[in-house]
Amino acid sequence: MKLVSMPISQLATVQSGGGAPQDAAAFTRTGFPFVRAGSLSKLLDGAQEDSLELIEPEVAAKYGLKLFPAGTVLFAKSGMSATKGYVYRLRKPAYVVNHLAALNPHEATDSAFLVHALQRFSPTVLIKDPAYPSIRLSDIESMRIQAPTSPRDRERIAAILDKADELRAKRRAALKKLDDLTQSIFLDMFGDPATNPKGWPITSLGDVILGIRNGLNREQRADGVGWPIIRIETISDGTINRTRVRWVDPDPALLAEFRLEVGDILFSHINSISHIGKTALYTGVPELLIHGINLLRVRPNREVVEPVWLLHLLKHDVVRTYFRTRCKPAVNQASLNQSDIKCLQIFLPPLSLQRKFVRTHQAVDALCEVQRAGLFAMEQCFASLQHRAFRGEL
Repeated sequence: MKLVSMPISQLATVQSGGGAPQDAAAFTRTGFPFVRAGSLSKLLDGAQEDSLELIEPEVAAKYGLKLFPAGTVLFAKSGMSATKGYVYRLRKPAYVVNHLAALNPHEATDSAFLVHALQRFSPTVLIKDPAYPSIRLSDIESMRIQAPTSPRDRERIAAILDKADELRAKRRAALKKLDDLTQSIFLDMFGDPATNPKGWPITSLGDVILGIRNGLNREQRADGVGWPIIRIETISDGTINRTRVRWVDPDPALLAEFRLEVGDILFSHINSISHIGKTALYTGVPELLIHGINLLRVRPNREVVEPVWLLHLLKHDVVRTYFRTRCKPAVNQASLNQSDIKCLQIFLPPLSLQRKFVRTHQAVDALCEVQRAGLFAMEQCFASLQHRAFRGEL
């Protein structure tokens, strides 16, 4: 099948959303969803559009908001969210914030194809200044992708990739259920960190870790050559996603400072507010992994705290809320300083009980590892299918 290079404007009308209402009263329990840049990751993780803020048409009209139809393809065009590469297709009509680009396909059947094309040819390449990420609508319109000229062929490619993506989603859902099980076991053994019903001693996070440090600020590549290095997108659901690492040139001088050790916890301290405090535990896979910029490395003191136990405490909603309320907002992102992290007050059960939790966690994690291995294989298969699709080989 022959593919041709065509601009996005040939397949869709490119627009942006409107300014978000600043009055909380503008949002109600009825109406149409209002999609923000921070909503994309939640929606891609399976959240329903109706779970977002809702706004009535007459209120939306007051703020000059346009209702975008189902099938509109969204991605962030400004702020740190623009660097993530998240692409989402509306399932129902919705209002959209002005930080998002909204692509309304000329042919309704092209909606799914556009999603896959923008995942393959990411609009993040249009960002001119990484320090102040933004993408102009005109650049999106002129951005070229490889596509068949026939709408039927584009629909067929999208159907194949959608099916493969559906299998990945089912595997991720299974992993989420296992993670929920572990969190339930944590609460049963230790109680709610918000209320400490079992009366454990209170201490600060800074007292149970050996230190926090920033990552390596060096150019990261996607060519698979050199040493793997983590970035914000590398951490997912408390684990290291091996398919999302980048690469740096080998340099033995980096090992002492930036090589991760088993038990290190990665912490997102520069991100959109909704993602501040995301964590992941390094378990030794891949064997060599370099600590990259915009993620803090928290190294637990194993004489007083188990890394696995601490990770699950840091994932609790009350802890994430603490971090979000102490963020320093900036133009395109929020940040959290190390002193605020160290000052976090936590309960500290006996090390023997923490280790009992770790043993239980290991049993559940053995099941998780089977699911992760399956997901990794599916990710590799999907990447191969995607590569073949946009080479005209499907």
